[in-house]
Order: sequence, then structure tokens, then C-alpha cells
Amino acid sequence: MRLSMLHQIDLWLVAAALCLVVLGLAAIDVATESTPESQFVARQLVWAAIGFVAMCLAAWPSYRLFGDLAYAAFAVCLGLLVVIFWTEPVNGAQRWLRAGPIGVQPSELAKLAFVLALARYLGRGAGPWGWTRLAVCVAMAVLPMLLVLKQPDLGTALVFVPVLGAMLFVADVPRRHLAVLAAAGLIATPLLWMTMTPVQRSRVSGFLEQRDTGPRPTDHGYQLYQSKLMVALGGTLGTDDAIEQHVPFDHTDFIFSVVAGRWGLAGVTALLVLFAVLLGRGICVAGRAAEPLARLVAVGVVALLAAQTIINMAMTVGLAPVTGLTLPLVSYGGSSLLTSFIAVGMLLGIERRTREVPV
Repeated sequence: MRLSMLHQIDLWLVAAALCLVVLGLAAIDVATESTPESQFVARQLVWAAIGFVAMCLAAWPSYRLFGDLAYAAFAVCLGLLVVIFWTEPVNGAQRWLRAGPIGVQPSELAKLAFVLALARYLGRGAGPWGWTRLAVCVAMAVLPMLLVLKQPDLGTALVFVPVLGAMLFVADVPRRHLAVLAAAGLIATPLLWMTMTPVQRSRVSGFLEQRDTGPRPTDHGYQLYQSKLMVALGGTLGTDDAIEQHVPFDHTDFIFSVVAGRWGLAGVTALLVLFAVLLGRGICVAGRAAEPLARLVAVGVVALLAAQTIINMAMTVGLAPVTGLTLPLVSYGGSSLLTSFIAVGMLLGIERRTREVPV
């Protein structure tokens, strides 16, 4: 690689992503220090290395290639989401395709495939906006959502909604269409409740009935109570008392609680600043992109990362129901980390092509 190509790379974006991974590794080490034989940190390091390579590969080709492959990738991911129902459940859910010790969640890859497919449809669609085109866009989101809900995985399914909204907004869909779509979504909310499993409904109940005083809950509110307790005990610089609080799945879905408990407000501030840089640079990439396809892909990727970040942080402090959603680049999980790295690589690729000067 020529040194001149470094000027085409958004180093702030790369640095923010890598710093988030390092912070995540430190938090995973803290969360799993009582079970050193599990080797969570070592596994996450392996996935981080794979993800970094995937990021570099995703940043290399033109985004037009992603557009050409978008529909095929989306179709393959939908197929994998169907195949997964013939696999053995893990903890009551069918989310993983396994090859020996390696497990991959097709739903993670499906999120990026959806962004690419919708960007191609919106960026290259011909003709004025009508209800038929809007219905096609909604169907592209609803289909993977229903398959993911069936796994069941409510958190991942919900992420498709803000991504769809952000991309439709940037695509200059008439505001009356967006208003009707938003109203239809609100009206259909009871249907979402009907599709939830008893466990998912109990998490919503735990959110609505949460309390900060009285005896420690032993039912569906236990996880949220412990998470809020860990965050509160973290104080300004973190305490050992906070880390001693047991939060189920603290190295995955509740990694934000570990950061707040171990490093307190200082750690949370660092985490928020890094995400602000990551998402801010992503918005800059989208703003500078000249072609509709590039702009839509960038907006979709930023919306995906932002929605997942906000939902994860909100659920750990009681501002949203517990949904089982990972924190991008920070939580333990190979599929999540790999997908986040590829998303960052796509932003880097768009930025690199935008900065290119023909010779």
C-alpha cells in the first residue's frame, strides 16, 4: 500500500473503533475474571484480529461492488435465517450456525445485507415515489424482522426499524408517506406484543415495574436491578463493590454496566466520547458522499451502529426494556464484533473513494 493512500483513510474513525475494542477487551476481562478458564478474552482477541482483516477488506473495493452484490447477499442471509430453524436451540433460542467450535449469527450479517439491499433499491430506483415503492421497502425490512423474531431475538429485530426510517428519510421519501408509515407502526405495536415469548413479555413487565428501593427482586426484574446497582456503585472512578454485583450476561449484553462499575463516570465518559467520534465521523462520511448509493449505505451503517448503541445503553440503566442486544465493538461476541468491523470498513471504503483524486 502506498503511503499516499493513508491520506484517503479516516484515521479518527479507525482509532475510535480500535479504542472501543480495547476498552471492550478490558471490560470483558473484568467481567470474566472469576472464570479464567473460559478464555473469553483470548477468543475475543481472535475475533478482533479476524474483524480487523475483514474491515480492511471491506474498505478496499468500491462501494459500487457492494451495490452489485447487495441483492444476492440479502437473499443468502434470508436463506441462512431460514436454515437456522433446523439447528439445535441454545438457551432456548435458534440463533447460531455452528461449524465445530465456531458459531456465527446470521442475523448480525443480515443487518448489513439489509442496509446494502435497501440502499441499492433506494439509490437506483426509477420513477416518482408511490405507495408501491414504499411497500417494497417496508417488506424488505419486515421479512428479516419476522425471521429474527422467530428465533426469538427481539433486540436485533427492532434495530431494523430505525435503520429503515433513517434511510427512507435521506432518500427524500415524501413526508406524508413517512407519517403514514409511522402511524401504521404505532397501530401495529399490539401485534408485536402478541408475537413476543413469555420471557420477552416478562422483560417488558420488568421495565414497567422497575424500582430502586425495597428488597432485591428475584424474578424478571433481577437483571435490570443488578445492572442499575452496578452503575450506581461505580461512582466517579469505579469501585470493587460495583464489580462484585452479579449481572447475568455482563460480558455481552450488559458490558456497559461493567464499564460503569469498574471505571465509573470516567469510563462511561471515555466510552461515550469514543462512540461520539465513531458516529460523528460516520455522519461526515455520509455528508461528503456524492452518489446516492454511497450516501445511503453510509447513513444505514451509522443508523445501525447508533441504534444498537443507544438501545443497549438505555436498557442497562432502565430507560428501555431488556432486549438482549450487544454494544457494538465492545460486547463479547464474534458475530457482533465481525459485523461491526465490516460496517466500519464500509464507511472507510466510502470515505476513501470520496477523497480519491484521479491520476
